[in-house]
Amino acid sequence: MKKYYRVFISSVSEGFKSERRRIIDSLMSEDRYFPVAMEHMTAASDTCLNLFTHMRNSDIYLLLFGTNYGSFVGNGSESLKKLCNDEPLVKKAMDIYMQNANVNSMEYLTYTEIEFIFAMALNLPSLMFIEKEAQRICKEKSGNPILLRFYSQARQHSQYAVWDNADELESVIHTSLNNEINSDRISSTSGWIRETDSSIFRSAKVAGISDITLDGRMSAEEFEKHLLQSKTLKIFYTTGARLLQNYEELLAKFVSKGGEIKFICCKPHSAFLTEVQLIEETVGGLVDRSSIHNEFYGCFTALLHVLNLAKNRFRDYSGSDIGKIELAFTETLFRSSILICEKQNRQDSWGWLTLTLPPFKSKETVSFELIGCEETKRNENVLINRASNHFDSVWEISEKKGDVIQIDQNTVAPRFDDSQTGTGDFNKDYWLEKERTAKANMKRHKTFQNVLIEVAAQHPLDCGLYPSREFRKRLDRAFEIYQSNTDNGIGTEIYVPGSVHLDDEGIADFCSLSSAGCKYLSEKGVPESRLHGDDLNNREYEERYYSGVYNTADECLVASRFFESPKHEFGKLICVCSPNQLMRKTLFYLQFGVIAQVVTVPDDKLSHNFLYELLTAVPYVLNEDHDWQGENSKEAIRTRSQRDPEWAGNNSSAQEVD
Repeated sequence: MKKYYRVFISSVSEGFKSERRRIIDSLMSEDRYFPVAMEHMTAASDTCLNLFTHMRNSDIYLLLFGTNYGSFVGNGSESLKKLCNDEPLVKKAMDIYMQNANVNSMEYLTYTEIEFIFAMALNLPSLMFIEKEAQRICKEKSGNPILLRFYSQARQHSQYAVWDNADELESVIHTSLNNEINSDRISSTSGWIRETDSSIFRSAKVAGISDITLDGRMSAEEFEKHLLQSKTLKIFYTTGARLLQNYEELLAKFVSKGGEIKFICCKPHSAFLTEVQLIEETVGGLVDRSSIHNEFYGCFTALLHVLNLAKNRFRDYSGSDIGKIELAFTETLFRSSILICEKQNRQDSWGWLTLTLPPFKSKETVSFELIGCEETKRNENVLINRASNHFDSVWEISEKKGDVIQIDQNTVAPRFDDSQTGTGDFNKDYWLEKERTAKANMKRHKTFQNVLIEVAAQHPLDCGLYPSREFRKRLDRAFEIYQSNTDNGIGTEIYVPGSVHLDDEGIADFCSLSSAGCKYLSEKGVPESRLHGDDLNNREYEERYYSGVYNTADECLVASRFFESPKHEFGKLICVCSPNQLMRKTLFYLQFGVIAQVVTVPDDKLSHNFLYELLTAVPYVLNEDHDWQGENSKEAIRTRSQRDPEWAGNNSSAQEVD
C-alpha cells in the first residue's frame, strides 16, 4: 500500500529561495512527498510553537546548509522556554544541544538551530544537504563561529550529502529521500495513506464505520446532531450510569420533542453482572461488592429525572406530544455497549458500538462510530443493522419475560434478589444518586441571582382565619430574609403553601393556609406581586396524582417545580420550617431534584414531634415512599383524609388508613 511522507524543509529565509521552490515542485511532482516549508506557513504570533506544530506533523527533516546562519530567536526565547516546559522532550534536546554547542542563552540560538533541535526532540530522520562552499568554510574553520557550531552539531546527528548546483541538489535529495524511506531508520508508523487508497477505509465504509476511537469517547456534538433528528434512541449498556450522567439534559430535550428512549441494562444480581463484579474485584481490587448492582438504581432515578426535565423544563408547547422512556432488563444477553439514534430509514441512522471487555469500562476500550450507508439497505452485516437487530431481539425476549417497564412518575424501581452479594442496602445508593442529581441541578442555577423562599405552613389557623403563633414566627423570619435581600438588590419571591385545611374538630378553615400567610406578609409590606400561594397550590404537575397542598411533600414538590421555572431565574431556594421538619424537608427536596437552604425557627411548643420524625416519618421516606405522590401512597391518603375538606367522607380509601 502506497505511503506518503511529509518532508519539513529547513533553511535560512534569505538563502536558497530559488532552490527551495525547485525542491518543493520536484517533490510534489513525484506524488509521494508532501513538502512543508516556510512558504506554506501562515504568520503566527508564536513562531516557535508554529514551527514545532508543523514539525510534529512531519515524517522527515531536510536541512539545506549554506554560508548564512540566519536570524536569532531573540525575544522569542520566552515562548521557547514555555514550550520547553510544556514539552519535556524539547527541553531535553534543547539542554543537550546548548551544552554541546556551548550556548548560554536560548536567545542566541538561530531559528534554523531551533528547527534542528525540534527534529532531535521528535526523533525525525534528519537529512543534511551541505552547499560545497559552506563545507569548505566550515572545514577550514574560517566562517562565523555560529555557523561553525551549527555545522558541527548538525553533521554529527544527520545523514548528509554535499552539492554544488541546483541540479545536483535536486538529484541528491531524491536519492537520499528514497533511500531513507526504504531503510529501517524510518519508523513503521511514519507516513500516511490516502484514505481512499486504503483497503481498511474501503472495508470500514462498507461495514458502516465512520470513525474508531481507543478511549470510548463519543463526540457530544455528533450525538446531539443525530439524536435530535431521530425518532428512537436505543441504548444497551451494562448500567449506563456515565452516559446518563453526561447527557441528562440532551436526553430530556429529545423526549420533550416526542422522542422515545428504549434502554436495556443488565439485571442487578444476575449471574452476568455478579461475575463482572468478581472480575472487577480480582483485577481492580473492588471493595464495595454491591456497587455495580446498585448503579442500576441510580440509573433508574436518572431516567425518571430525564422525564421530569422533559415535562417541566424542555416541554415543547408547539402541540407535539411528549415522548416516552422504557426500561428493559437482561440477565445473560449482554455483548457490547450499543447506542443507536434510529431515524426513519436505517441508512440515515447513526450509532456507537463499544467492544465492552470487563473489567474495563467503555472509556477504556475500542469504540466504533456507526453510520448507515447505501449498503445498509441490502446487507444485514452492516454494523448498524447487526447492532439494531441484536437490540431488538433482546428487547423482545425481555418483553416476553415481563422485564420491560415504562418510566413515569408513579413507577417504583423494581427490587432484585441480592442473595448473591449479601447486601440489601439499596437506599443509600438511591439517595446518594438523588443528591448527585440535585447538586448538578443547583449548579445550573448558580448563574441566577433571584431567591425563592418557601415558608412551611402550619395548620390549623387561629379562628379559621389567622396564622398560629408557630406559623407567624416562620412568616416573620421569611420577612426578615426578604427585607434583607431587597435592601441588597436581590430579587426575592415568597411561596406560602397550603390549601384549605380542616381544624382539629374537623371543620374547614375559612381560607387556605396560603391566603392567611400571604395576607400576613402583605400587611408587613411585601408586595402582592412577590407573594405566591393558591396560584401555585392547584397548579398541575405531572408527578402529582392529587391536587392541593396537604403535606410536607406537596409543599416541597410545588416549591421545587416553581423554583425550576426558567423564566424566574431563581438561583437559591430557602425553606423556612420547624427544626423538627428539617430532615424530612431536605429529603423531599432531594427527591424532587433541589437542594434547599433550610432555615429553622424554634418555638416553645412545636407541632412536629422530634421522635416521630426521627423514628417513623424519616425512615418511611428513606425506605418506602420517597415522594408521597402516588395513587396508593399511604401518607398521601392519610394526610388528605385528615386535612382536605373535599376528601373526608367522600373517599373509601380513607377508611382503610389507621
